[in-house]
Amino acid sequence: MTKFVGQPKALHPPHGSTCLSFFGLTDLALEAPANPDLLLSSGTATGNPLTSGHLFFNNLSFSSTSDASNGAESMFAVAGPDIQVYNSYFLSNSNQVFDVNYGDGGIVSGNSYGSEQLDWYGHQAIHKT
Repeated sequence: MTKFVGQPKALHPPHGSTCLSFFGLTDLALEAPANPDLLLSSGTATGNPLTSGHLFFNNLSFSSTSDASNGAESMFAVAGPDIQVYNSYFLSNSNQVFDVNYGDGGIVSGNSYGSEQLDWYGHQAIHKT
């Protein structure tokens, strides 16, 4: 697993990474001060399947160390159909840890959360195991 450790000297950047539809990420650990939208996908407002969704994540470890976001962190916010998140760990020391919007047909399995701040928005038909 590749691990990145972020240590900003001043204010946090406005957001972390944005992923488009048909995107995947595996075997990555990221530890940094809380950041609004550490990982954000396209389509979080509409869930349009033409511009969002079809995402695959496996064996991720996302942790925020301190809150540089003033409570505005949404660590992992993805949207659209066919989202798959497996065997990953999410820990937020700020606000929301794990958001799935409009996740029709998604699968969330084998994950653990260092916080109970989970949010499920939109029109979901997600299989959670």
